Amino acid sequence: MSLAIKIRNEWVPLLAFKTLKLISLVINLGEIPSSLEFRSGAWVDLSSNFLEGSLPIWYNVSVLNLKSNLLPGPISLNFCQEMSSLTGLNLSGNSLNGNIPPFITSLKNLGTLGSFK
Repeated sequence: MSLAIKIRNEWVPLLAFKTLKLISLVINLGEIPSSLEFRSGAWVDLSSNFLEGSLPIWYNVSVLNLKSNLLPGPISLNFCQEMSSLTGLNLSGNSLNGNIPPFITSLKNLGTLGSFK
């Protein structure tokens, strides 16, 4: 038995999340909805969900775990500038290409990059 959930990119939740954790549900969420809103200091773990598309710009997110998805391309300058409150970031196991960009240092609060528990 399998469960398929498709969230439209224009979906707007009725509340702002503090923690969102959908790990290895073996569901295809498709593209990451950019319309999600989070409370300050939110932890977002969407690892292993076959997510596609560009890296989301979510304000107030403190820890972002998107490991083991299908995210393509390089990490953009815009992502680093807009996600300045990140303290933890895990993008391992995706289809990202290129080197870690030097502007990742603009994430002044970032203490963990890569694998974390």
